[in-house]
Amino acid sequence: MGPGVTSDVVQGFGPDLTAQIVEHLTPETVSEVVESMGPALTGDLVREMGPEFTADLVQSFGPELTGDIVRNFGPRLTADLVKDFGGALTADVVHAMGLRTTADLVRNFGGAFTSQLVAAFGSPLTSSVVVNMRAGFTGDLVSHFGPNLTGDVVEEIGSRQIAELVEGMGPQFTAGIVQQLGVQPTGALVERFGPGLTASLVQAFGPQLTGELVRAMGPDLTGHLALQMGSPLTAGIVLSAGVDLIGDLVRVMGGDVTGGIVHSM
Repeated sequence: MGPGVTSDVVQGFGPDLTAQIVEHLTPETVSEVVESMGPALTGDLVREMGPEFTADLVQSFGPELTGDIVRNFGPRLTADLVKDFGGALTADVVHAMGLRTTADLVRNFGGAFTSQLVAAFGSPLTSSVVVNMRAGFTGDLVSHFGPNLTGDVVEEIGSRQIAELVEGMGPQFTAGIVQQLGVQPTGALVERFGPGLTASLVQAFGPQLTGELVRAMGPDLTGHLALQMGSPLTAGIVLSAGVDLIGDLVRVMGGDVTGGIVHSM
C-alpha cells in the first residue's frame, strides 16, 4: 500500500480505534510487523501521519501498552527508528505528546531501560533530539520526571555518557535547561545524586566543560544553587571531586565568575 495509503487508513480509523486494534495484538506481534517493515518505511509512515496524529496514537495507547511495545522493539530497533525519524521529527512528536504523557512513558520504561535506549541512540542523536526539544521544554520535562526518576536515569546512563551529551548540547543550552528547571528543583536533583554521583559527573565533564557550564549559568544562578544545596552537600561534592579538580575548575572559571558566585552566596 505504501506509507501514504497506510497513513490515510490509520488516520481514517482514528487514534482510539487504532489503539483498540493494537491492544488486541500482542506487543510481540506489533514489533514483528514494525521490524519486517524496517526503519525507513516506518519512518515514512510516521512522517505521513505527522507528529500530532502520532502523538494522539501514543496517548490513546497509554504509557503501559506503548512501554510494552517499545520494550519488545528493544533498544536496537527503537534506535534505528529514531535515527530514521531524526532529531527534529522525534522532538516534534515529543512536543505533541506533551509533558505528562512523555513523563509517564519514561516512568514506565524505568531508569535501566531508558539508559539502554540512550546508549543505543548514541550521544549525537540524543543531543540532537534534546536540542530540538528546546531548553524550556526539556527543563519542564525534567521537572515532571521529578528528582527520583531523573536521578535513576542519570545513574543508569553513567557519568561518561552524560558528559558526552552535555558536550553535544553545549554549555549554553545545558545552562538554559537548569535556568528553566529553577534553583529549588535543581538543588533537589543534586541532593538525589548525592556528593558521589555529582562529583563523578564533574570529573567526567572535566574542568573545561564544567567551567564553561558554570560561566553560561552565571554567578547568580550558580551561587543561589549552592545556597539551595546547603554547605554539607556542597562540601561533600568538593571533597569527592578532589582539591586538584576544584583548583583547575576555578582557574577555568576565572576570578570574575568565582568572585561573583561567592558574592551571590
